[in-house]
Amino acid sequence: MWETQRADGAWDWLDFGLEPFESADAAYYGATLAALAVGTAPAYATSHATDATVGLDRLRGYLKERRAAQSLLNQVALLLASTRLKDLLTSGQQEALIAEIQRRQQNDGGWSLQTLGPWRWGDRRRPPGTPDASLLAQSDGYATGLIVYTLRKAGLPGDHAVVKKGLQWLKANQQDIQIGQRTYRAWRAYSLNIDREHGGKEGEPWRRMFMSDAATTFAVLALVASD
Repeated sequence: MWETQRADGAWDWLDFGLEPFESADAAYYGATLAALAVGTAPAYATSHATDATVGLDRLRGYLKERRAAQSLLNQVALLLASTRLKDLLTSGQQEALIAEIQRRQQNDGGWSLQTLGPWRWGDRRRPPGTPDASLLAQSDGYATGLIVYTLRKAGLPGDHAVVKKGLQWLKANQQDIQIGQRTYRAWRAYSLNIDREHGGKEGEPWRRMFMSDAATTFAVLALVASD
């Protein structure tokens, strides 16, 4: 991993002008995943091997120096990484970030991925397709599952008001999803880039479920972490 690290501390990342995972800003998200991975092996993270020391110094510097300019989604990813790898956030920064997360919570207890931007879509500054704005305005399983899981890992108890409302949303919003002849139980989330919900070449079932796959993963992690 360190052999492919850039001089600025991050790694090259997919940029197809698609938010939130395949855009220029997503390189920061990728760096949080690297921090999460290294922090999951604490003995390695605290070793004095030259490659680990130099690489971690660069990674920490990149994440800390660019934090303030990031979307709230990327900062949530940083908060999660900070629960595994030390010295990514000060206590004051963590408190301010959790307060901002709380402000973005919707009345129904969930969060909407759309509100965790801003989103840029490369030079276009708008999505390549025409997403369903009414769906994106709603709380979704990806944003809610990720945030509840992250808050639990950051030390907020299950009975904290913000966490409790998020958990209630997750418990109430698992859905039956029909794909072909099979029915799946899942949590939904929707593309920020293209309307995949109403047919057409971009709307076949498995593409339609891409964000919902991630939503279901984090919803389960959040519920298990609070069990």
